[in-house]
Amino acid sequence: HGFLAKPPDWLDSQYEKHVAHVKANVPPERLLVFNVKEGWAPLCTFLGKPVPDVPFPHANDSKFLQHMTLVMQVATYAWLPSLALLAFFCRRLCCSAWTSQAKQKQKPQ
Repeated sequence: HGFLAKPPDWLDSQYEKHVAHVKANVPPERLLVFNVKEGWAPLCTFLGKPVPDVPFPHANDSKFLQHMTLVMQVATYAWLPSLALLAFFCRRLCCSAWTSQAKQKQKPQ
């Protein structure tokens, strides 16, 4: 349980074993070993479908992933300063209300 305790190349070897198992047990006419860098052609040929006129989607390209990593980091850490500011203003509001109440009680009538 847990691949983090395994040697560094363990996960790669498990993946390669799985691929070898699939290739050995799935008939070649039912198996497509596909790299998304190849685009539509091998996929469409395998499925017996025409190649679409739209570009092959590359949603997981490195530039996109770097951008999403930055977005997630900002979303993760941006709430900390906001929470600190909220606490600061709440304290000021509460303290000013308490101070004004205290001053009103001290005024002689």
